[in-house]
Amino acid sequence: MNESAKIKKAKAFIGSFPEDWNVYSLDELLETIRNGTSERQNQNNRGLPVTRIETIANGSINFKKVGYIDSEKDLSNYKLRIGDILFSNINSVKHIGKVAKFNGERNLYHGMNLLLLRPNELVNPDYLFKIMSSSTVKKYYESNAKQAVNQASVNQSDVMSFINAYPPLKEQQKIAAILTSVDEAIEKTEAIIEQTEKVKKGLMQQLLTKGIGHTKFKKTEIGEIPEKWEIKQLKDLSHKIQDGTHFSPKTKEKGSLYITSKNIRPFRFDLTDVKYISLEDHKKIYKRCDVKEGDVLLVKDGVNTGNTVVNTIKEEVSLLSSVCLIRCNEQMSNLFLCQYLNSSILRQLILKQLTGNAIKRLTLTTINALRVPVPPREEQDKINNKLSSLDSKVELEKKQLYKLRVIKRGLMQVLLTGKVRVKVDGEVPS
Repeated sequence: MNESAKIKKAKAFIGSFPEDWNVYSLDELLETIRNGTSERQNQNNRGLPVTRIETIANGSINFKKVGYIDSEKDLSNYKLRIGDILFSNINSVKHIGKVAKFNGERNLYHGMNLLLLRPNELVNPDYLFKIMSSSTVKKYYESNAKQAVNQASVNQSDVMSFINAYPPLKEQQKIAAILTSVDEAIEKTEAIIEQTEKVKKGLMQQLLTKGIGHTKFKKTEIGEIPEKWEIKQLKDLSHKIQDGTHFSPKTKEKGSLYITSKNIRPFRFDLTDVKYISLEDHKKIYKRCDVKEGDVLLVKDGVNTGNTVVNTIKEEVSLLSSVCLIRCNEQMSNLFLCQYLNSSILRQLILKQLTGNAIKRLTLTTINALRVPVPPREEQDKINNKLSSLDSKVELEKKQLYKLRVIKRGLMQVLLTGKVRVKVDGEVPS
């Protein structure tokens, strides 16, 4: 392909770009592109660690998901170097084009079903990785993938033919450093969330089975609990337990809020794709299932079965039958019940009671009969306060994580296309 054709193709991909940027096809930027070793992996998890498709499933190298090849094999030609990029070229369509960069944390060898991209001196490895990990490049490879049953693939020639414009090396380094700093902030925030959720999980197990300050315990059908606690069926702790409509009203872009199982996550709503229904349909549904602020909403059908949230929506909402409301009486705190219903303790009990082959579900009969520990109300509130403080911390960090991801997306859109230039050696490039 001649130079003018390459420039035209690059402009079609990223739009106009600065005059001092160079246009390259990917093969011009690679010292090596190849498949990994085909040596058989062993089953004892010993020997030389080797990459597999799932090693880069989350966009970075996961050393917990590597395979192993007997150490007497000579894999020296397949040993990864710092800066090598692994590219998923055989996978399901949604995973085609995923990449991860090897940073040399420990020895690792290149296995099957991932392509090795080894950058040459024309491109900064970190910069090329940022380009290859962008959503636009991933979509490019998805659209060029050849699809078969449950699998898709991109051949090496299609991988190498990707054309893009690149800034001078020093500018590449600066852009890569800026984006890497945001990535590091994202990783730190993700680590905080993971650790806080881990702490909360342990604390839930402790507080929901041992309580606060108890020394005497008793064995029950739901496990060991403090001697002073009672166990009651959920129907005896509620004014009302009712699921939503069993007919599917026509949804609209505006109208009355219509909550289904996909809108409920543990402890929170997800209203990103919430639907609406007509006021007439809403009134019919609400007459039977009158959701109020403070009601506990439990998912009873489908993949989200068991997810529970306390309703904080002030306006009237309609529920589908996959969600039921639980209106607690004076014996039970709605916040405590939400903590218990979302706990792994109850999840294990629920799993044993699910019915249905294709779609798992909890029946209203099962929900009414659920046996729940009942601490004194004052202790319920103390337990909830301890757990809610961790919930608040996780929610705060998740909001920060969302902001960081938005910032990264915005920076990639302007820095990797030249719409915004960075200072190099104290000067702004022309």
